[in-house]
Amino acid sequence: MVTNKPTLRILGLGAIAPAIVIAGCSSSPNTQAPAPQASSKTSAPVAASFPPGTLAAFRAFAATGDAAQVTQVGFTNEGLSSCPDPTYDVTIPKSLGVRAVEADLAAFFVQAGLLGNQCQPTVFAFYSKAQADAGNGYTAGRVIITTNSPGPPWNLEVDAGSDVSQAGSFNFNF
Repeated sequence: MVTNKPTLRILGLGAIAPAIVIAGCSSSPNTQAPAPQASSKTSAPVAASFPPGTLAAFRAFAATGDAAQVTQVGFTNEGLSSCPDPTYDVTIPKSLGVRAVEADLAAFFVQAGLLGNQCQPTVFAFYSKAQADAGNGYTAGRVIITTNSPGPPWNLEVDAGSDVSQAGSFNFNF
């Protein structure tokens, strides 16, 4: 089992490497190494600022939201088969304030894995399923990634309010 040592040194596990090598030794030839765990960033956490102007600041802002306030009521996946545009219709409580709508939708967007999706994902928010089913535009807010040309390739926009009357909005390019 000496073959594990170079890999461990490359990963920089230093002082815990001997424990892992010992724990990794087994008399069973079918034992496999554990699946890699999702790594957390080692950089210092970014404080939530408003409005966020970077992806790190957006993640920090999203962490202040409550995705449990957001209920998915519809989903479509249109566009090119190589890069479909996922669109979520969601409902949120009407009692939420502007900043809470933005934070909760941002939290849902991040937790749904849409932040890393470069195929123009969108979340449209409504106050009821009936509003979502009516197809007359969003009534509570939205989060969308669109392409830019020229300039940075992507724009992330978060809106609170309806598509005809926004109560709050921010966007940034990345």
